[in-house]
Amino acid sequence: MDATEPRPTFVPTSYPGILHHYTKDLTAFEFDSPVLRSSDGGKPNTLLFIAGLGDNLLTVPYVSDLVRTGWSVVQVSISSTANGWGTGTLTRDAKELALCISYFKIQLSRPKVVLLGHSTGCQDIMHYLCRLEVSQQAHGQLDGAILQAPVSDREALCAMMGKETYERSWKHAQRLIKSGRGGEIMPAQITKEVFEAPCSAFRWYSLTSPNMDGEDDFFSSDISEETLEGTFGGIVPAETPLLVVYSGGDEFVPAAVDKEGLVNRWVRVCVKKGVNIDVGNSGVVGKATHNFAGCERGVFEDFLGRVGRFLKGVEGGRLTSSKILNDMVRV
Repeated sequence: MDATEPRPTFVPTSYPGILHHYTKDLTAFEFDSPVLRSSDGGKPNTLLFIAGLGDNLLTVPYVSDLVRTGWSVVQVSISSTANGWGTGTLTRDAKELALCISYFKIQLSRPKVVLLGHSTGCQDIMHYLCRLEVSQQAHGQLDGAILQAPVSDREALCAMMGKETYERSWKHAQRLIKSGRGGEIMPAQITKEVFEAPCSAFRWYSLTSPNMDGEDDFFSSDISEETLEGTFGGIVPAETPLLVVYSGGDEFVPAAVDKEGLVNRWVRVCVKKGVNIDVGNSGVVGKATHNFAGCERGVFEDFLGRVGRFLKGVEGGRLTSSKILNDMVRV
């Protein structure tokens, strides 16, 4: 949902680093950091950051600060970056992420590679982990995944557009899809109030359908337990370490949503199905905005601490005690 986020006052700046050309048409930017300069043979553990709808390199304000975790930080560009998302799919995104993971893990021999998704970047990660064919994944090469601000686009758009406009929009997209015109661009008068990018009927329906059949609909608060068992509970491989961090003051989450309860549902499903979720560090960061813009420093430090502890667990192969897991199952 980042295309409509208010941006802080812009100050021109520059960042040193390495630009990686990981496929013919795709690049990734690795931030300069002490760990990158001092690592043995240039092979540090690597955190791959995937931004949300409408975001581009450096538009999410906290990314460069992630180097404080002691991991090298890379912002990945895929075909959906910036305005490309509107005519893309999660399957395309996930396949491109697999290529990036393989580039860093195989070609550059990075010891550990973890994905961190922001907003719709979380949908890319979930699609990669629970829907992409194993043969299409960078199989066995991903060492963990972090979801930051995994919000429901459907619920956010309904609140932003108003129920009448929202209903008209997804029904129009549905009609186009049923008539074999899913690739057709939605009318600007429907989408321009929330997104600048042209958006296909298929992608709009994926984001907005209330029928629980949208490809993007992983995080809505009304999703059934059975469906969650096929998404959060269907992560492959199940031993992939997972961290979920929700923003307590997320401006794109309707006030009626019980954020703590929602995250606890996801965690319980993961535990029930044997998914390796970090129970101790997953949760809601109080007063955090969607991308931490405008937050007090302590709020971001809470998030950074959770990420740092999770990554330490990935390094050492330990995340959460069995006692906590058993307590979660009994709830």
